[in-house]
Amino acid sequence: MEDYLSQLNDSQKLPTIHKNGPIMVIAGAGSGKTRVLTYRIAYLMEMGVDPFSILSLTFTNKAAREMKSRISQIVGESESKSLWMGTFHSIFARILRSESELLGYSSNFTIYDNQDSDRLIATIIKELKLDKDLYKYKNIRNRISSLKNNLVTVKAYLSNQELVQQDNESRKPMFGKVYEIYVNRCFKASAMDFDDLLLKTNELLNKSPETLLKYQDKFKYILVDEYQDTNYSQYLIVKSLADRYENLCVVGDDSQSIYSFRGANIDNILNFRKHYPGSKSYKLEQNYRSTKNIVEAANSLINHNILKLDKTIWTNNDIGDKVILNKSLSDADEGGFISSNIFEMKSNFYLKNSSFAVLYRTNAQSRSIEDALRKINIEYQVFGGLSFYQRKEVKDILAYLRLIENINDIKNLKTLSGDPIQLEDKISILGFWGEDLSQKKGDALNLNQKIYKRFYQFNDFQFVMVVEDGQQAQVNFLKQELQEGVGTDLVKWRFVFCSPNEIQELFDSLRTNLNLSTGKSSPYVFIIDKEINLRGRDDDEDVGTLYGFNSQSVAEINNKMVDDVKVILAEYRRAWKKYNQD
Repeated sequence: MEDYLSQLNDSQKLPTIHKNGPIMVIAGAGSGKTRVLTYRIAYLMEMGVDPFSILSLTFTNKAAREMKSRISQIVGESESKSLWMGTFHSIFARILRSESELLGYSSNFTIYDNQDSDRLIATIIKELKLDKDLYKYKNIRNRISSLKNNLVTVKAYLSNQELVQQDNESRKPMFGKVYEIYVNRCFKASAMDFDDLLLKTNELLNKSPETLLKYQDKFKYILVDEYQDTNYSQYLIVKSLADRYENLCVVGDDSQSIYSFRGANIDNILNFRKHYPGSKSYKLEQNYRSTKNIVEAANSLINHNILKLDKTIWTNNDIGDKVILNKSLSDADEGGFISSNIFEMKSNFYLKNSSFAVLYRTNAQSRSIEDALRKINIEYQVFGGLSFYQRKEVKDILAYLRLIENINDIKNLKTLSGDPIQLEDKISILGFWGEDLSQKKGDALNLNQKIYKRFYQFNDFQFVMVVEDGQQAQVNFLKQELQEGVGTDLVKWRFVFCSPNEIQELFDSLRTNLNLSTGKSSPYVFIIDKEINLRGRDDDEDVGTLYGFNSQSVAEINNKMVDDVKVILAEYRRAWKKYNQD
């Protein structure tokens, strides 16, 4: 214990060892806030606090992974695995899946990303024959998001004349109708968007006192990172969960609040002591990261803030180079200024490309910078997203292999039409849905929106779902719901019917490390190539060998699975072109 506590300065140590009661840590940039959060959790565990009773909320998965890794080095990996640590949305999604029945959802509900929401809203606007120039789907989605983050449901919106009048004055009198249909469609599809994960958690905790008490008793210690970026909905959830024990630790910096455009409410941190009268405040004011010139420049700007917490950021670091401000007339001029400065400093000081970093506010700004760097042959790497020149390309660099060869074909299995279906000579997405299709609606929506709609135009592409014989009526009903929900031609959604033994035999031929449930179903779907080989990765960063894709995970489908389908389709296109050229 002494080893890691000795690494803290006095200001960092005090909040770290403060065990009980609400505390706020005002942490300036580069002051070691992550270290304080990490060590505080480790300290609580070494003081006998059950890791299952600790909830740590972050704004990024990366932050959660880094914190958990550091904690595991102190207390051991087995102990750290028990922590509830993750983003607001991932933690609340986990809670909602456990308690979904209380809200009328299935446990495997779909989570819509912005693309899904945009697509649905655009469909509703088209159905209502609204002016697309007035009812821009992205603006409508942002408006809905803002309302949900302030806990304004459809009913609350329609009864609030001020809100209705705002939309009438902006020439969108039908906004309320769009909002209503959008919410109803999502519910009918057993789907939630990202904002629903917060809204529905609030609804759950208010609707069910027993559930609230359950999670209050469970999470005896709650820690929140980047508290200045929390919105009203997040604030209420945290407050509800912490009300019983009030062992709440929030860390943030009012001067780094930059997300008001997406609903962040700086009042949450400014009024913390008002919300928790018995709370204690700690300040981390020493900057270990930046030079004196950078710290002084930042302080000079922050001093103009009208609403702020009292703190003085300082550093013992070197004075450093002066901060240069350049005003560019265009994006191209800005890119040219950046690239020429990099080129000059490389030449004068013999620096490597890795010595430079370029920060920009939005992904759209990268193009002008990339263009300028490419013109003078300076290699670069884009972090946190794709290079502009890679975004529309299939990435062939994936470790994508034939994992299992010659799995069983399905030519002799029963189908809806009576016509045989086969895997050979097709690129197939193979799933096992067993005896209960009612539990697979969310999976179906995920796959339909993320994979099928994107690739079904390829001639040799098909979906094959293996279900237990006797489910024909349920299959027809599911196909009807899918088509009504997203309007996709489902001609390449194919179903085969067989006995439980036949399902097991086909699944076993995949020779994976996965298992079917007792109902002969699996959340995983598999890519089968034209030679009836199971395709996958043998060096996936998360699991090692990746045999299949969890259709309940939007992130996994939208990233790994989409990329892998692209690769195999590109592979066959190249082979076809080469054959015809030869």
